[in-house]
Amino acid sequence: MKAEYRVRLVAPTHSVHTQLWISAFLEHGHEVEVVSVSGRTPVGLLRQGLRGVGERLLRRRPDITIVHSLGTHALAGLLLPKGRRNVVVPWGSEVAAARGRRFRSWVAQRAIARADLMLVTSGSMAETIEAQWDVRPGHLAVVSWGVSPDLLSEDLPPGSAAVEGVRRQLGISESELMVLAPRGTGAAYRSDELRDAFDAARELRGGLRLVVLGAGESTSKRSESEVLLPYVSKPELIELLRASDAVVSVPHSDQRSTTVLEAVACGSRLLLSDIPPYRELADLGVEATLIREPIRAGLMSAMVALERIPEAAARKNRNLMKEYENQNRQMAQVVDLCTAGA
Repeated sequence: MKAEYRVRLVAPTHSVHTQLWISAFLEHGHEVEVVSVSGRTPVGLLRQGLRGVGERLLRRRPDITIVHSLGTHALAGLLLPKGRRNVVVPWGSEVAAARGRRFRSWVAQRAIARADLMLVTSGSMAETIEAQWDVRPGHLAVVSWGVSPDLLSEDLPPGSAAVEGVRRQLGISESELMVLAPRGTGAAYRSDELRDAFDAARELRGGLRLVVLGAGESTSKRSESEVLLPYVSKPELIELLRASDAVVSVPHSDQRSTTVLEAVACGSRLLLSDIPPYRELADLGVEATLIREPIRAGLMSAMVALERIPEAAARKNRNLMKEYENQNRQMAQVVDLCTAGA
């Protein structure tokens, strides 16, 4: 059967978000190609022009072009021919990075002006973008990407053999509290402040262990209480979320993060920065600790007082995700919005 539309994703291939979008469009009968410029600087892209993207891409105009983020991939999207329909998917970290940076902001505005649709995952991010750039009325939609139904259908209690196996591999005992930082070690997710807060909390109470994902060779282990891991596959991430007692996400800017939603579904206690998209989750009924600035002091206090989430609260959080964040339903809506009018 011939694919209904040719979809070009301009996005980092290593990202689990990109893989999710590829799967969603393929499942709905569309042809997908990915253009990734991960690791290239904006200056390098401009020097290289379209040669690095490939002549094949120039000869074949897609029906739909979808650009993920407002950074380097947005610039690559501007260098490529437009699709018949063009969609921009801003990432919260890139929106924050563009503030006060003239070239980044210019690239973002050009990408937005070129788009037929912008898709964000929270109402607060939609308001931020409308305040920061010129967005045509009716060209911005809010849809979160949801949580896998497979994850929502499985219920592994904290003491299960699978959960204990993960903790054992990490060298973390049942009596210790495992704090997971799954968003990476970049400045956008305030990794240094998070680790400072953990070090300070560890001096005031024992039994805390920190697991940091996305740690590269340049990241040094601070103590034996810290476990550094590279980015992991989606199944491995879910195992870590289930094994953790708390999950930390404290950026200055974010949307309705899929990783945070998965942590909610896994029944972890949530330590989140007090920003609009996380307040939206709390307003929905999600049990979470919202931490105000200064983040080091607030997060340290939260870790010192940390206890495992009560079973009733974990169950409530899971039920909220089942009700509002079914990924099949959410991604079907994403595909419909991206292909409408193509």
